[in-house]
This record gives sequence, structure tokens and C-alpha cells, in this order.
Amino acid sequence: MVKQRYEVLAREYNDQNKQFDIRHTQITKEERDKRVTIQKGFDDHLSGIKTQLDEEEVKNKEAIDEIDRENADLAGKYEELKKEIDDKSGQMTAQLVEKKKTAGEI
Repeated sequence: MVKQRYEVLAREYNDQNKQFDIRHTQITKEERDKRVTIQKGFDDHLSGIKTQLDEEEVKNKEAIDEIDRENADLAGKYEELKKEIDDKSGQMTAQLVEKKKTAGEI
């Protein structure tokens, strides 16, 4: 009787142990799959962010290049205007001197 009870308990233990192992394996696989899914989602998101940063970097470089070209253009125009003003100022001074000479002031 004790031996039979022992055998029944041993079988129940073995059955429960097998069920535990099966469930443990199942849970382990599910958790591994979840980690893989989360990691893939993170990697995809990170990749998207890196792509976005690269695109923004290109746009920023293009914008900086455009600003540099505009600055160079404006600097050239400024120099032209400055030269034109200096020339006109010289002409006006010469005309003023000429008027004073003709008026007899000098």
C-alpha cells in the first residue's frame, strides 16, 4: 500500500515536473520572442531617428551653404555700393571745389 502510494506520488510528481518543464519552456520562448520584438522595434525606431538626423544634417549643410552664398553675394554688393558711394562722394567734392573756384571763393 505504501509502495503503491509512493508510485502514485512519483508519477504525479513526474507528470507535474514534465508539465512545469513544458510551461517553463513555453514561457521562456514567449519572453524571448517579446524581447526580440521589443529589440527590433527599438532598432527600427533608432534607425529611423538616425535617418532623420542624417537628412536634417544634409538640409542644414545645404542651408548653411545657401547662407554662405548669400553672404558672399551681399558682401560683393556692399563693396560695389561702397565704391559707388565713394566715387560719387569724390565727384561731388570735385564739383564743389570746381563751383567754389568758378564762384571765386578759392
